[in-house]
Amino acid sequence: MTSTCYQVAIGWLVVQDLVTVFIMVCLPIVAQVTQGDGVMDPRAIVVSLSKTMLGLVIFVAGMLIVGRRVFPWILQRVAIAGSRELFTLCVLAIAIGIAYGAGAIFNVSFALGAFFAGMVMRESSFAHRALKTVYPCKTPLPCCSLCR
Repeated sequence: MTSTCYQVAIGWLVVQDLVTVFIMVCLPIVAQVTQGDGVMDPRAIVVSLSKTMLGLVIFVAGMLIVGRRVFPWILQRVAIAGSRELFTLCVLAIAIGIAYGAGAIFNVSFALGAFFAGMVMRESSFAHRALKTVYPCKTPLPCCSLCR
C-alpha cells in the first residue's frame, strides 16, 4: 500500500514530464521566430505555436490510434516469422520512423517523437522481447582498460 506522500511525488513527476514536453515543443519555435536584434514578434509566435500545437495534437491522436493497433500488429507478424534479426530491425525501424515522422511531418521535435516511439513500443505485448533484443545496443563496448 502506498502512502499519500508517494502518490503526490508520482503525480508531481508526471506534471514535470508534461511541462518538459511542452517546453520541448515551444522552445524551437520561439528560437525560430526571434529576429536578429533579439526582438520577438508576438503575432509570429502565436501563429507558429498554433501550427505546432495543431501538429502535436494530430501526432498524439495518430499515435494513440496507430500506436495501439497497427504497430503491435506489425510486431506480432514479424515475431511469427521467427527471425530475431528481423524483429530487432523492425523495432528500430518503427522507433526511428516515429521519431523522424514527428519532426518531418508534424513539425515537432525529434526528441518528442522518440519519447512517443518508446510509449508505442511499451504498449505492445512484445515490449519485453523488444527490450531484450535492443538492450545490447545501449551498452557501450569497452574501448580501453578504463572502460572495462
